[in-house]
Amino acid sequence: MITKNHVIIIGVCISIFKCSNGKNSFADWKTYQGDFGRNQYSSLTQVNKQNVNKLVPLWIYKTGNKTWGLLYIIWITIVLFVCIVIAYFIFK
Repeated sequence: MITKNHVIIIGVCISIFKCSNGKNSFADWKTYQGDFGRNQYSSLTQVNKQNVNKLVPLWIYKTGNKTWGLLYIIWITIVLFVCIVIAYFIFK
């Protein structure tokens, strides 16, 4: 007997693994990592082993002064170390 739960499960499976024309189209990435199988493959041929070294960045995002980033990392490391030492002595 088919219940409402079975119909929902079948509907979800069909929507995830939809039927296609028999060929996998790897020309566009519709989901994260390519497709639902996460195969990370693309059939596009514009970039290949011969011309990949000619690629140049079109834009670069600068986050600011790198010194402050390093100081922030050092500060967080010190705070975490102090918290671990305090927790060690509290729960000893």
